[in-house]
Amino acid sequence: MSESSKKNPADNLKEAFQKLSNEVKQLGMVLGVKEGEQGQVSQPEPPKNEFAKDMTQEEKQKQRAAKAAEKKARAEAAAAKKAGGAAAPQQNQQKAKEPAPKKEQVAKPAKEQNQPKSQQQQQSAKPKEEKIPKSALKSTKNQSNGAPNREVQFDLQSNTTNVLRTSESEEVVVTPDPPIVPLEDAQSLANIHPAFLTLYSRCDKELIFDLEQLCQEFIRSFKLFLSGFASHSEPSTFSKEFDQAIRPQLTYLTHGGRWPLPYALGNIVRQLKREVLKLDSTSPISQQIEDIHQWLEDAESVNFEDAYRGIFASIEPKLAKTKCVLTYDWCPVVNHVLLESVEKRPDLRVCFVDPELNGRAVKHVNSFVDKGYKCQYTDLKSVGYAIKQCSMIVLGCSAILSNGCVATTKGSIQIALTAKAYNVPVLVVSQYFKFVDKVQSYTRMALLGRENIELLPSTLVTAIVTDIRILAPTAAPAVLKAKALDLD
Repeated sequence: MSESSKKNPADNLKEAFQKLSNEVKQLGMVLGVKEGEQGQVSQPEPPKNEFAKDMTQEEKQKQRAAKAAEKKARAEAAAAKKAGGAAAPQQNQQKAKEPAPKKEQVAKPAKEQNQPKSQQQQQSAKPKEEKIPKSALKSTKNQSNGAPNREVQFDLQSNTTNVLRTSESEEVVVTPDPPIVPLEDAQSLANIHPAFLTLYSRCDKELIFDLEQLCQEFIRSFKLFLSGFASHSEPSTFSKEFDQAIRPQLTYLTHGGRWPLPYALGNIVRQLKREVLKLDSTSPISQQIEDIHQWLEDAESVNFEDAYRGIFASIEPKLAKTKCVLTYDWCPVVNHVLLESVEKRPDLRVCFVDPELNGRAVKHVNSFVDKGYKCQYTDLKSVGYAIKQCSMIVLGCSAILSNGCVATTKGSIQIALTAKAYNVPVLVVSQYFKFVDKVQSYTRMALLGRENIELLPSTLVTAIVTDIRILAPTAAPAVLKAKALDLD
């Protein structure tokens, strides 16, 4: 065996470490580090605080203990403050009549027990501080720390409520009237005649809810507007000036053109404009105003008074053969026809049907009762029983469209379908000016608001009774063509 294998493994390890240390020394010498400098000890750092030089180790320990005690005392004070703020709302909820609960006696610290009785009495005589709610503590804490105040604050008006104190025990809360909000701009109403303002106000308050009454009120309002109209132009340009003066009035009634006028009223307005444009420009202004006034008088008498008499003359032969007549909802034309028929035939039975009890058909009942006539009244739920005992149905309408459909009160389709099931004829009474060249209805119209109107198909209508003659629903285009020829 060789000499290296005979050596002890520990000796081999020592030799390896010795070689390693020699190599490290040589590396240090290369880097410029001497062997003598390895034994030097680093000098202690100078103290950060000059007062720390004079303090011993015991004094430093006492200072640390004092800081820890102070920190603990602050934590206990904060906890006690928090507990006091949570207990304050509960104490405020107690009734004033109930006696305050007795506080538990807490053991006093040794310092307070050693104080003389005179000092303890002085401390007890001091007023107790009111406990601050938790929310107030948080707000003051945020303000002291410079944090933004995120509480919700309501900017209430100063004149919402006023408290008048007559004495210390009595308080009277006074609430002022709400401020008056202007309905319209005063400048926009400067060109509107008071007659049209009154008409719009009455319709807005639902004092006028019937188409017949609305058309008559419009004609009367226009008469007042015409009587107060002062023209500063020449007779040749009067018609154009008057047409320009009418436009703001109609714009106001239609909510700035947002809602269309009712069909029948729209026909009257169109005919009125045509008459204004057809005025004789050679005649004086007073004569032209008189011509417009005369046309309004004729329109009111022809479309209402004369039309009522003509409709009754057309339907009277049909009513003479019936024993019982049924009508639905309120219509002035139907009311006039039935009253005239009952006057000539007292044995004629009349039944009025309303969508709901105490509806608009009560006006029919009141008109019959005032004149001493008997009648029947029911609602739409029992229309099947009522139609069984009737031999004719007479309905009113708002307009007759060019396709033969009838614009009438909502619920009339149910009446017509029931009448068709029992083979009862359905007659619709209408004036001549209610025929319009349209094929659909609007959901809302001006002045009458959201009126409950539905289209009754021409297949459910037996005939239309006008002030001229009795027509089939399909003859509506012929009537419109005849009206156009008359206007031309």
